[in-house]
Order: sequence, then structure tokens, then C-alpha cells
Amino acid sequence: PDPFAWRSFNNRSTRQQVDDAGAAVEVNWALDAMGGADLTAITAWRNWQLVNGQDFDYTAADIWYRAPDGHHGNEFEQLSQELRLAGGSDAFRWLVGAFLAAEDLESRQQQQFGEVYDEYLVALTGGASSPLAQLISGLYPTGQGSRDVYEQDADAWALFTHHNWRMTEAFEATLGLRYTDESKQMDSINTNTHSGQACQTLRNNLGNLPANVRGAAFGIGCAALTDPIYNNFANSQSLDEGEWSGTLKLASRWTESLMAYASYARGYKASGFNLDRVRIGGGMAAQPNRHTRFDKELVDSYELGAKTTWLDDTLLLNGAFFYQDYEDFQLNAFDGVQFTVLSLTEVISQGVDLELMWFTPFEPLSLQGGVTYADTQIEDPAALANPALLSPLRKDDRLSFAPQWSATASATLEQPLGADWLWRTHLGVKYTSDYNTGSNLAPQKTQDAMTIVNARTGFGAADESWMVEAWALNLTDESYYQVIFDAPLQSGGFGGFLGAPRTYGLTARVRF
Repeated sequence: PDPFAWRSFNNRSTRQQVDDAGAAVEVNWALDAMGGADLTAITAWRNWQLVNGQDFDYTAADIWYRAPDGHHGNEFEQLSQELRLAGGSDAFRWLVGAFLAAEDLESRQQQQFGEVYDEYLVALTGGASSPLAQLISGLYPTGQGSRDVYEQDADAWALFTHHNWRMTEAFEATLGLRYTDESKQMDSINTNTHSGQACQTLRNNLGNLPANVRGAAFGIGCAALTDPIYNNFANSQSLDEGEWSGTLKLASRWTESLMAYASYARGYKASGFNLDRVRIGGGMAAQPNRHTRFDKELVDSYELGAKTTWLDDTLLLNGAFFYQDYEDFQLNAFDGVQFTVLSLTEVISQGVDLELMWFTPFEPLSLQGGVTYADTQIEDPAALANPALLSPLRKDDRLSFAPQWSATASATLEQPLGADWLWRTHLGVKYTSDYNTGSNLAPQKTQDAMTIVNARTGFGAADESWMVEAWALNLTDESYYQVIFDAPLQSGGFGGFLGAPRTYGLTARVRF
């Protein structure tokens, strides 16, 4: 009844183990024979592994879970090489480069029936008097369920260039261009550790249930993890695409204290595959979707701004107008059972951003602040991928996690204490107007406007060789949700991940 009482109910282990390793080597050569150009080579390797358990019905009942036995987790490995050659003069700087990357991803997905999966289904369809009470008894054995493996190999290469040309003391142009090629091969195998007989039995007897409970019964009794269409279902998919991206920026310094600029940028995010069971067709006609690809995301960004200084350069005030037009915006949606990346045909974000810094006449004190207004709207909802999942969306709806207003303010007091000591105190405030945390914008998923206050004070050496600090995050203990989602297998119910409560501590820092 009170989520912010911070009480949890776990029937199953939520143990997780994360292993993260990496290495990088950077080598720089000064090429005097090329007029002082510099050649940079960066070779990097990264490996990340996760194995975890989850009690993901988020209730006190043992409905379904994921055991931390190695069948649920991910491993990601990447090897990359970058080469850059840069040089030029004060008037013209140039850079050309190439990038190569090989990525291997293995995703293991497991969902298992808890001890009361069948009892829960029966309870939703009438309890002991339900026609299902005897039919499905024992057909959802504890510990059985779905066990899937997705293996994706991705190779990418890119060529890029970036140039900066100072035409006059007051006028400067920047041009960047990049071509990226992405190829991915994804192989998957979906298996059920049970026969799927329960789902088939439900299909055969659905007509015997009252009409008002058939949807819930079928949605849970024949959820993707129970569906026999995934008994040893193997699939392979691949993609190969190339795309241009880049930027153009013009900047002009009108006076010593005023610089104005205009910029354009083209951004690109590669296509990919959904690593989950995705079905097509409705009800008993549903079939596995062999084509789980989502499209690449493109964005055209425009910005017009100015950077200014005032009061003998003690006050910095910057402002910008921005307009961003997204094509095939990649939206990660959760329907209460599985995640699916969907493509919103068009999203437009536009607004204004202001920021300031003031070194006050009281020398130890400096102030910072900023405010952003952003109108982020979904366009053309009729073209949404999988409209059934996102059917509430309409034209001009505001995108999830897109507050209209956000603002920050902070004050820093840095006071020398004699010649050898330093006292520093920092207070920061962040305000966010209300926004929706759900991909389908259900009103129950709205997070109200909130203000988060963080504070830190410390004492140490003037040269910062050591310092001891006391700090507090969310000082006022604001209660808020990071995200609200459809509760698994519970139509009309919602779960949420809570934002951290007031957290405080002590930090000792030594530099040597």
C-alpha cells in the first residue's frame, strides 16, 4: 500500500554477479615529415558478463521467477581499433580517421513457473469453480518455463573527417563527416523446458470460460513462455547497412564578450534485433515472428545560440534555441511480459536552453544555474510499429521521460583558511516538471514535478592533496519513481523502481 515504506517481498533469490574487464593502449606519434601532424592509434578490448536471478512477478506470491543458475544473463565482448591523423595551423586544423569494431553478444533469457502459477491462473478465472481448476493442475510445474539463447555478431567500420577553419579573427567554420557501415548476424534458439500442454489445454477449453475472464486467462495461461510454438524454435537474421552522419557549425565573435553560432548535425543509431520472444497475430492464431528487426534511428539537429560575458567577465550567460527531428525513434517498450524495441516514425523536440555562471563580488562564492524548456512530441502515430502495444498514443503526445521544464541551480563556497587549509561547500538543486515514465504513456505512470537537493562540505589542504568531505544526496528525502511499468501478468497493475532516498556519507580523499 505504501511503496515508499521500502519493504520488499522476495520468494526467490535476486543474487547477481557482474564481471567487467577491459584494456586499452594509446600510442601517439609526432610526424615531423608531415608538417607536425600527429598520428594516434587506440586499441581497446572490453568484456562484460552478468548472471542474475529475479523475482519478477514483483508480488508476495511465487508466480514466476528467474534463477541465478547461469541460464539468465548476458555477455558482451568488443575489440576495437581507431586511427586518427591530425594536423594543421592556427587558421586551419584537420583530422581524418578510421574506426573498426567487432562485437559479440550472448543473451540468455530464462523465465520459470513459481509454485502458484497455476493457482494464480485458476483464481483469475473463478477459483475452485473454474472449469480450469482440474484441467491445468500440475501443467505448470515449478521451475519449468522458457529457456532461450540469442547470439549476435556485429562488425562495424567507419571513416571520418573533422576540420576547423578560422577564416578571420572573428569567424570560424567547423565541418565533420562520417560514414558508418554496420553488419549484424543474430542466431537464436527458443526452447520450453515443459511440453506446452497447459497452453494447448487452455486453447481447447477457452470457450468454456466466462467471456469476461477469457482475455486474462489466455494472456497468462498462453503467455510467450508457455506457448508450444516455441518448442525448439530456431531462427537466424542478418542486416547490413551504411549511413552518413556529420556536422556543420558556423561561429562568429561579434565582440570580445559576444560569440554567436549556428550548427547542424546529422546523427545515426544502427538498426538491431529484439532479443526476446516476439509474436505476430493475435490470440490463438499467434505465430513466432521471424523478423524482429527494428529500424535505424536518424536525427537532424539544428541549434542557434550565443555565448556572452558581462560585468568584467565575471558573469557568463549562454543561450540556445534547438530543433531536433527524429526519424524511426527507437523506443524500448515493456508490455508486462517482455521488452520490444519499437520505431516511432517521427519525434520532434524543440525548445530553448539557458545557462549562467557568476563569480560574485564575494570572491569565495560562485553561483551556477540553467533552465531548459523542451517540447518533445510524437508525430504521425498511425505509422507506429506494433500499434496494439502503443495504441493509447496520439499525435502531439509528449514522449516519455521528456519533461517540459528542467532547471538546475548551485552555489559553491571555497574559503581559504590561512595559507595551508581550504574549506569548500557545495549545494546543488535540480528541478524537473512532471513527465510520463511509460512507453505507452498510461496516466498511472506519471511522475509528478520534483526537486532534488544535494549537498557537500569538506575540509582539507589548500593544494587539495587531501580532503575530508561530508555529503548528502536527496537531502530533503524526496519520494519519486525512476520508472513505472505494467506489472507482469497483472492486467491493470503497476510496478515501479523507486528513486534513491536520502543518502549520506563521509569521503576521505588523498592524492599522491
